[in-house]
Amino acid sequence: MAEPKKKSVPPSPAGKSPADGPEVSSPLGGLLPREELDRLSALQLTDLIVGKLPPRHPAILDMVYLRERIASIEETNEEARQAIEKMDAIIEKLRSPAFRVGTLLTLIQPDQAHVCVGGTDYVCRVDPQVPLSSLQVG
Repeated sequence: MAEPKKKSVPPSPAGKSPADGPEVSSPLGGLLPREELDRLSALQLTDLIVGKLPPRHPAILDMVYLRERIASIEETNEEARQAIEKMDAIIEKLRSPAFRVGTLLTLIQPDQAHVCVGGTDYVCRVDPQVPLSSLQVG
């Protein structure tokens, strides 16, 4: 009867045995530093990965599909961000008090003033169309 032969395992780099787990390294690490990779969008990272694949690689079609999905998601995110900015502007206008004409007591900030209307003091926003140089206390 023949004895089974054991396959020899080539020594792993840095003296690690296979039981220690595979060494994790970024395949994109050779292209850009980690800090720059972290600043790239998902779409840009997908383009980098596709650029590293050899021509006619079977995964390229999958990556093209993934790229289209990522582009769609990024477009949706951009539209949502713009909608949020518009809503913030609308909410800020709704929070502002009603238009009041009164006596200027003092300017608090370039866009805010302390005024008196009908014996009641208010802190309000100054209309941006009114030049600040034209405002006088009293």
